[in-house]
Parts: sequence; structure tokens; C-alpha cells
Amino acid sequence: MDFTMRAKLATPDPSLGTTPVPGWNATFPWLRAGITRRAPPQPTTSPEAAGLAAAGPGFPSEWAGRWIPAESVHALNADGPWRSVVRSRQVHGARVRVHAFVRRGFHLAGDCDGHVTRASGVLLAVTLADCVPVFVADPASRAVALLHAGWRGVAEGVVESGIAAMADAFGSDPARLSVHAGPAICGQCYEVGPDVFEALGVPQQSGRSCRLDLRAVVRRRATKAGVLGVNVTTSTECTLCGGGRYFSHRGGDRRRHLAFVGILPREGDGVEQEGRVGRSPDSVGLCRRCAWSRKVEARRGSVFRLCLRHRKDPSFPKYPPLPVVRCRGFAAKP
Repeated sequence: MDFTMRAKLATPDPSLGTTPVPGWNATFPWLRAGITRRAPPQPTTSPEAAGLAAAGPGFPSEWAGRWIPAESVHALNADGPWRSVVRSRQVHGARVRVHAFVRRGFHLAGDCDGHVTRASGVLLAVTLADCVPVFVADPASRAVALLHAGWRGVAEGVVESGIAAMADAFGSDPARLSVHAGPAICGQCYEVGPDVFEALGVPQQSGRSCRLDLRAVVRRRATKAGVLGVNVTTSTECTLCGGGRYFSHRGGDRRRHLAFVGILPREGDGVEQEGRVGRSPDSVGLCRRCAWSRKVEARRGSVFRLCLRHRKDPSFPKYPPLPVVRCRGFAAKP
């Protein structure tokens, strides 16, 4: 049976300026994932226009144009009630950061090319202009990841790092993950040199013109890391020959479009303390009596709880949702 799946061309919403990951809104109604399209800048790009007026004092409004493409801000706000937006300075590497607690507003993380979270209301974002946006969702733990995959990052192992980060932080089983490789330069347009094929471990094509299907490489690496082939989908849209819907570095564009994924807030899904997205220490139920539970106080006085069972049980996630109702750790001492 051929498990090579191609995602159908997603129908863009002209009012939002985004193209959603095909089928994910219906399959995973608890998240939003997609990519912004080439569009004229919005007339206002202030924090208020972005729906983040409650970001608090000192919110750097200039990030809306400097770190987040100005034309993407309106689309991101329209796609969900996001309290926080996280992105980083991308360095075409394999480093992936886990975001457990995120303050309100825009956040520029340290150098990395991947983000993982299970915090609701937090939108992960990467900017692109030919590279592959890799979306990852775990319906079991309700965790998500977003990876910026250029050929250098793929060669370094950014796909494997993202999957490993989800397994390490949240106990995600690669066999239960869903992965989507979004719009990027296609295999008919992406001409590269022999060094790229060598770095990726891909057999070089014969002839003068060597073209690379980077999304196919991403798919192979995801399946090799344990993701089922039937759970990996690939966009057919090309950023270079696709009619100008997206920006293309090889097409001469200096601007970038933005891929995003985030978990929608749920009513009663926790509280915010000192501007952090998390759970109140009074809401952890059984975990308050558990020998593995530890109360942690941050520098600024905010308090939260962590489960330390993973220190002796590697199969247990580092950041389980509290309370861990199915866990019987409270009956045993560490």
C-alpha cells in the first residue's frame, strides 16, 4: 500500500489572508495551524490592532513590524484569540525550544529553528520564503510543534529534533503524531549543488541540473523518526511557481510569509499568574498530595507546580497536564 499522501490544495480564506493546514481544523478542533499569504500591509499594526492590548506595560509594539511581518498581524489575530506569539531568530540549525510558560505579548526566543508547546493561547510562528514549514500535532497530549526546515536545518536534523523534543517534554509517541510539510519551493524549481545532496544523504541526480524535493526529504526523515507514513501529508503548493501566493527568496522577494500553529484557549483551561500562561497551584487536585509534586516559585513571585516523576521514570513526561488523574504516583514515595 502506498502511504505517500499529498494534501489537497487548501482553500484560502480571503478575509483572513491565511491558508490553513488542510483538514486540521476539522481533525484537531483544539488548534489552529496555517500560513499567511502575500498581502498588502494592514493600515494599522499596533498591539491593539493585533488583539494584544492587554500585553501589559513595556510591550514592544514595534515587533509587529520588525519581528512579525506587518501584513501577517491582522491575519493572526483573526485566526484565534492569542495571548502570546513566539518566534525566534532562525539560524538554519536543528535547535528546538520547548515553551512551557509564556508571558503575554510578542516574544523573540533565542536562536533556534523549532518550537514546541502545550500551553493554550500561545501561537508559535516561523518566517519563510522558500523553506519548508513543518507542522506537528499530538492529539494524545494536545501538544504542537512548528519547525523551520531549510536544507541546512534538515541536514542538521531539525525534523528529528522536533519529534524528540515532543517525546521528551510531553511523552509524545511518534507513531501517534500528525506531520504536515507546508508550502515551499517545489522539486521542479529547487536547483541545488552536489554538496546539498551530500549533506542530506540523498542520491544525486544525473545531469547538469540537480533538482531537490526538500519536502520529500522531510517526509522520509519524519517516517524514519517513527511517524507513520499515513500520518504525514505534504502540500503541493510551490512558493516560486505557485502564482505569487507566497514570498520566494529565489523569486527575488525580500519579505517573508509566516507559518503558525497554536492551541486555542478553552474555558476553564487554567489561569494566568503574573502574566504567565499556566495553571493555578490550587487547581492541581490529586497532585497537591503527590510525593512527586513540587511547588516552584519564580523570581517575581509567581507560583506553579511541577511533576518530578520523570527523574526516575524516563517514560513519564516532564510537563504532564495537572492534575495527572490516571497517575498513581501519589501512592508511592520517590
